[in-house]
Amino acid sequence: VFVVKGSHRSLFCTLNRIAKDRRVDFLDRKQGLVARIPKGFGAYTILNAYVEATGLNNPPKNMSVNLQSVYTLEDGQQYKAFGRILRKTPNMYRMENNIRRDDTVSLFHFKEVYDGAIGADSTLLYGFTEPDSARAIVLKQKASFPQEAHYDELGIRYKHFCDYDLFKKGYYRIDVTDALGNQYSDFYAAESGLKSKSLKYDKDGKVVKEITYEYERLAKYVMPVKVVETSPDVSIDISLTDYDFSTQLKKQDFVIILDTGKMKRSKR
Repeated sequence: VFVVKGSHRSLFCTLNRIAKDRRVDFLDRKQGLVARIPKGFGAYTILNAYVEATGLNNPPKNMSVNLQSVYTLEDGQQYKAFGRILRKTPNMYRMENNIRRDDTVSLFHFKEVYDGAIGADSTLLYGFTEPDSARAIVLKQKASFPQEAHYDELGIRYKHFCDYDLFKKGYYRIDVTDALGNQYSDFYAAESGLKSKSLKYDKDGKVVKEITYEYERLAKYVMPVKVVETSPDVSIDISLTDYDFSTQLKKQDFVIILDTGKMKRSKR
C-alpha cells in the first residue's frame, strides 16, 4: 500500500529483526549503537527517538524504516498495522501507517510529517472508515498515540482515570511512564472521542509540551480539523481548511487515499 519514489535503504535494521525481538537499534555508519527503542513501541516513538539521538545535525542520505504490529480489541478481533518512516528532505520525515483487518480491508490510513526546522511533529492526514463507530475510536486512539498501546504487555506503569472537566464534558485520562522514563498524561473526550489532549512532563513534573486535537466527521471519515502544539520554544496552530477524498481499488486491497488540499499553518 506504500509507494515510495527514489532510492531508500534500511539504515537501522530489517523488518524481520523488528518483528522478531520487537525492538529497534539505531546504528551509526560504523555500526555503533546510537539509541535503542524497547520492544512494542511504534513509529511515533521511533521517529522522535531518532531525531533526539541525532539532533538532525547529520541526517542520513537515505532513511527507510518498516514496522508491523497487531492490535487486538476487546471483542477479540485483530488488526494488523503496517508502517513506514522515510526521509523526505534533510529536515523533514514522513511516517505512514495502514491498519488492516483480515489482510483484505484497509480500515485506516495515517500520515504524519516531522519538520526538524521548527522542531514540531504534526498530524497532517488522518482518516478511517467506520464499520463500527466505537471500534473506530479505539483504532483512532491507538494509532494516534502509539506510546500508549500495550501497557500491560510491556509492563509500563500507568493509571487510568475518568473525570468531567476537560472540554466541559466527561473524559478519560491515562498517566504513563514509559520504558524511557518519559511521563505523559493523555486525555480523551469520553462521549464522542472527537477531542483529545496530550501532555508531556519533564523530570520535575513540569509540562514541557501540550498537544490538543479536535476532530470532525467529514463524509465517512474522522479528520483532525485543528491541531495545536505548545511548548516553551514554539507554538504551532494547524487547521484543515480544505479536503478531498478519493479511493483506489487494487486486487483485494481497499486503500484509502487522503488529500487535504490546502493546509494552514501559523507559527507564533
